[in-house]
Amino acid sequence: MEEEIYPMPSFPMLIVKDLQVSSDFYQNALGFKHIFSMPGPGGQPVLVHLRWVKYADLLIAGPRAGTDLTGPKGLGVSLNFGMFDRFDGDIDVFAEHAREHGARVTAPSASPGMYAKSLCLILMGTS
Repeated sequence: MEEEIYPMPSFPMLIVKDLQVSSDFYQNALGFKHIFSMPGPGGQPVLVHLRWVKYADLLIAGPRAGTDLTGPKGLGVSLNFGMFDRFDGDIDVFAEHAREHGARVTAPSASPGMYAKSLCLILMGTS
């Protein structure tokens, strides 16, 4: 099935050290779907568009030429996942799946507000 392409007035973009490793992690560990990759010089991807669910898109890209990513991974970044129908809506199943694929996960915990549980993923092994 081909995924729908629609206008995205706002979306997160993460800059990563290794685009292929990070793309594989988001797809295999977290269940994102690959929408498309934009090739750069030489045909290698320079940007990957991933989707959690409709209207929950994420773009990841490698650093610009000459830029070194020296700061701590994930500094100031929070990724929040609405479970909906993913992993049968079970955040504990999602957390275990992510752990099995290299994420360090703090235990799902009770959270006030619109979500019954929240999950903190520390994305280890990604670039």
